[in-house]
Amino acid sequence: MNNKGSGLTPAQALDKLDALYEQSVVALRNVDWPPESPDNQYHLFK
Repeated sequence: MNNKGSGLTPAQALDKLDALYEQSVVALRNVDWPPESPDNQYHLFK
């Protein structure tokens, strides 16, 4: 990764990293994995 000349201070870089982490956590919470199928539900509640 080329980060030369980004113009960010270490504090700014940490702020951006923290924001990206929060976005990642929210995105992963919204992922339905593994996807539930009607067959899975049938076998679970049989």
